[in-house]
This record gives sequence, structure tokens and C-alpha cells, in this order.
Amino acid sequence: MFRKIFKYLFISLIPFGLYLFIVFIYTFSNNDHYPNLKNRLKWSIKDTLTANKQLEFWKKEYEFNVNTIENLNEKLLEKDYLLAEIPNLIKKIPIKESISQEFNLNDSKLLLKKFKTSYLTTSKHPGALGTSYIEYYDNKIFLVSANGLVSFTNVENFNSNKAFDFQIINTNIKDFVKNKLFYTNSEIGIKDVLIKDKKIYLSFTNLQVVSEDCYNTVIMVSEINTTNLEFKELFNPMECVKRVNAYGDFSAIQSGGRMFSLDKDNILFTVGDYRYRDHAQNPKNIFGTLQKINLRTKKSELLAYGLRNSQGLNFDEITKRVILTDHGPMGGDEINILNLEKKIIYNYGWPISSYGEHYGLKKRDESHPLYKKAPLHKSHKKYGFEEPIKYFVPSIGISEIILLPNKFLNKDEGNSDINLLYGALGNKPEEGDMSIHITTLNNKYKEIDSNILNIKERVRDIIYIKNLNSVFLMLETSASIGVLKLN
Repeated sequence: MFRKIFKYLFISLIPFGLYLFIVFIYTFSNNDHYPNLKNRLKWSIKDTLTANKQLEFWKKEYEFNVNTIENLNEKLLEKDYLLAEIPNLIKKIPIKESISQEFNLNDSKLLLKKFKTSYLTTSKHPGALGTSYIEYYDNKIFLVSANGLVSFTNVENFNSNKAFDFQIINTNIKDFVKNKLFYTNSEIGIKDVLIKDKKIYLSFTNLQVVSEDCYNTVIMVSEINTTNLEFKELFNPMECVKRVNAYGDFSAIQSGGRMFSLDKDNILFTVGDYRYRDHAQNPKNIFGTLQKINLRTKKSELLAYGLRNSQGLNFDEITKRVILTDHGPMGGDEINILNLEKKIIYNYGWPISSYGEHYGLKKRDESHPLYKKAPLHKSHKKYGFEEPIKYFVPSIGISEIILLPNKFLNKDEGNSDINLLYGALGNKPEEGDMSIHITTLNNKYKEIDSNILNIKERVRDIIYIKNLNSVFLMLETSASIGVLKLN
């Protein structure tokens, strides 16, 4: 009897074991798309479960005809395309309020409301359910998923107690971006959205057609409307980094891509090092840099280098200072300040100086080849680099950063403090990950106060809407939009 049970159990486990073996082989032959075996397994299993779950969801939600269902079942065999096809079948994204959280902050109370959707579940990190970016324009909230789905809703909908929809806008992104990894759970996708002067800009990790398996970070642009977006290339430096390289390392997660409006003719733009560490100390290439892009000439100007992967970017018009966050390796996340009035090119030190250490090593070993190429000295100033105004050990997975007015924190309007709100990714809330951070600086950019709102969500994107005195956040652990305001 037991022998029979064991036999049937063994036979039933063979397909799953074969699946894991295939994933294992695929991982080591394509390790450039996924950081390690654990993440590849997470992504692959999530792909399978998500594809089947979403297919059933769409069948139930919409009355597809038989041909459509058969077509989707065929696509299911090629999971790379299933999630890319679904947006073509829908016109709206339903949203409903899920939970609220209240936080005490000094003498104030802040309320966070989450608005959830089950539709935006393409992620660009194994810890995320869905990765998206958010922007505000013309009394509307625009939402851009990491696989290129663009939608909008009136901002007033977030003040109602009713469920509402984001309306999907037709685009030519599928004609513009041919790389199939862009549309799946991978490291390749949209990196930011910016709306400026009736135009919408999207940055994304791009597979260069001029060189096989070579990537860079590119910006596309379209006149903005709510019916159809025709994107064109705005900025493509043509330089690219190959997945297979002499360093034996590559990560498209480290691609930067943050944009911020600087003035009428220019935007700020970050480009990551793609884990080509040496590139960050070479001011002649685009990688590991902060650039100023002229929107008329489409030419770029180097403002700073020595960066690893800047995922937060802002500009203080009063002090003329750029504020940017940068991901460290294992530890060493930074907040950096750049004074545009000095007319110099800043060097933030990566990978010569960093308060972090290299991944994969149990302890610092300066005889290791990694430390010989990238020593990660603990002082920046000693080696001629700019010191961060704040750094984090362990890392918090620092993401977008914004300036908050005093009234948001219930402070006197005449107060000269500088209030920064920034997000944290990661997966350890006890270390400050998956949280909202609020840091107050004096007018010399010295820290005088800091608070953490532990929301247990990876915070990918943040905007502040002045007329609502509210902060909108893209929360990717639950694929939700958060609204934070004084209670």
C-alpha cells in the first residue's frame, strides 16, 4: 500500500522537478536578466501563476468571444506575450479603496489611504506585485505601468468613497518597443514618467538595434492627450552596455531613468551604471551620470558622475540645488546635493568611495578582485569626491524624493527648514525598507530631524499635489496608489 502511494507521489513530482531543472538551466544560461537563481525562480513561478490567474480573471470580467479565448490560450504557451496582449483587450482599470493607516508625526497626524487594482501586475522586481509610475497634469492623475500601459483618471475620484476607473489611452508603444522582455516580469521596462508643457515623456531600458544584446536608457515623447499617444524618440545616447561582458556582471535594474523638469528648455535625467562599475568614473560616457537634456536641441550636458543608480530626483528652485538619491550596493544608499550655481561637474565617488560593501561577500576582503577594481573607501572627501548629506547602512532601497512645503507638516509658513520626503524599496521594514521617510534639513542642508512611516510597502514613485496638499505614491508591493495627507 505505502509502496503504491510512494510510487504515485514520485510520478506526480516528476513534472515539477523537470520544470525546476529547466528553470535552473535557463537561469545560468541567461543570468543577465535575473540577478540570481532565487529571483529567477520567483519570477518564473509568478509568471505562470499570474498568467493563469489573469486569464481566468479576464474571462470572468469581460465576455470574450471563442476566438479571443483560443488566441489567449495559445499565447499562454508563450508567457512573454500574454500580459502584453491583455491591455489591448480592455479600456479601463477599476480602482477601489482598500485600507487606511494613520501615523503620528511630531504634533501632527498623517492619514494614508490605499487604492488598489488587480490589473497592473507586471513587476520589474521579484518583491513587487506590480511596478508603475505616477504623474499629475490638468487635474488628472496619469498612471504608467512598467510594461507601457498608460491611463488616467480625474484626481477628484480619490476624494470620493466610490470605486472608480482609470481610462486607458491608446499608444504606439508596442510599435516603438520591440524587446519582448519589456512586456514581462523582467528587469526591462519603463523607468519614469514626466509631463511638461503639454508633452508626456517616458524613460525606459532600451535594447539597442545597433549592437546585439546591448542596453541603454532612452527617453521617448508624445504630445499629451487622453485618446491616443504617438511617441517618438527624444534622447538616445547610442552608447550601450552588453549583457555578456568582461566584468561578468550586468543588471538592467541599475539603469536610472529618473526625470525632472529643470526649466522651460531643459530636463534632468539620471542614467545608471548597469553594474559596469568602471563606467561611473568615466565622464566621457553616459553611464552612472546625471545629465541635463535640452528639449529643443536634444543634446545632453554632464552635470555629475560617480553615481550607481539614481532613482530619486528633484530640484529646489529657491536654493538652485538638485537633490538626488542613489542606490548603494550592500549598504551605502545616499542623498546627494548639487549646486547648479557653482557651474562645476560633480563627482560622487562610485565605485571608488561608498559607505556600502559588495554583494556576495561575507565580509570586506580587500584582496578580492572586486575590491581591487572598486575599493569602496569609506570617505568620499578624502579621495576628492562629494560627500552625501545623508547615507544609509544598511541600505533602505532609496527611491523617489520630493520637497514638502511646511503646511503639509503643519509647520509655520515662515520656517526656513527644507523638508524631504522619500521612499524606500527593499524587503526589511525593520531596517527602514518598505517605508516613507521624512527628513528635515536646515537652510545649510544639515539634518535636524528624521522620521519613518513604516507602511510595509515598496515605494516606487512619489508626487506632491500643491492644491490638494497631498502626496500620491505608487506602492508596488500591493500594486496600489497611496494618498498621504494631514488628517
